[in-house]
Amino acid sequence: MRKLAKGVALTVKGLSSEPGSKAAIDLVLSTAAGESLTAQLSLGLFPLTLQGKIAAKKIALPAYAAYLGPLLDGNAAGVLSVSFDVDAAMEASGLRVALSPIALRGEKLSLTQSGIEVLRLGVLTASASLESVKEAPGLRLALKSIALRAEDLNLAQSGAKVLRIGVLTVAGNLNAMEESTGMRLTLNSVALRAEKLGLSQSGAELLRLAALSANAANVDLAKRTVTGVELNASDGRLDLRRAANGAANGVINLAALLLPAKPVAGSQNAKPSAAGGAPWSVDVSKAQLDALTIDFEDASVSPPARVVLAPVS
Repeated sequence: MRKLAKGVALTVKGLSSEPGSKAAIDLVLSTAAGESLTAQLSLGLFPLTLQGKIAAKKIALPAYAAYLGPLLDGNAAGVLSVSFDVDAAMEASGLRVALSPIALRGEKLSLTQSGIEVLRLGVLTASASLESVKEAPGLRLALKSIALRAEDLNLAQSGAKVLRIGVLTVAGNLNAMEESTGMRLTLNSVALRAEKLGLSQSGAELLRLAALSANAANVDLAKRTVTGVELNASDGRLDLRRAANGAANGVINLAALLLPAKPVAGSQNAKPSAAGGAPWSVDVSKAQLDALTIDFEDASVSPPARVVLAPVS
């Protein structure tokens, strides 16, 4: 990685070891590629405190492939901007850090693995507030008021598109608590909505929906439980096909796109699956279909059979 800084301006005023004093820090950095980093901070040494604003704009992801590649298992492209207010202090229990509000925007994002594009995203915007506190028995993280919007989202597998979403919005809260058994993650007040959704398999469209919404009161990843689920699907079509040899469509392995490969048994990185591989428990309190067409065709029988149900509500 090679970056050429076009302009760097750093000003520090009032830095002192005197208890209670605070220094004013101003940083402006820009690169020849049009990227910029700005910070206006107030720093106290005794006690240790940090407050202020930080913003990074138009960060070109390919230039940081050396750092992002191992994390993403691929090559990322696109432009990313992020800004937040920081409030940090060293307290008796440990370091407390709060970032609020966090604002993120990405444009023309993509992820390529082994030369094949597996993810493409037109525009991504997200906001949230983060609080990190050291508590017994360990670290607690709270990501509150999450609001995410993704436009023109496409996922592919083996070079073929399998999922497309015109607009995806996600809201909710994420809590992480360090326990003796590891980090426990829970989500609450989760609301997801996908518009202009399509699923494809082997180049053929399997499912098309004008809108799909899913809400959940609580999701516990450690216990593998989802409660208070409400689902709604509207104005769509589901095509199910069974070939003459008995092979059926309807099964798409999206997990291979979203989850890392399982470690090889016996390797140092091998770990037992969460909850001993216990199945997920999902409590659906409400499910609603509106104006859905189901088309089933079976070519494994003679003569071939076809059943069309429409509209299903």
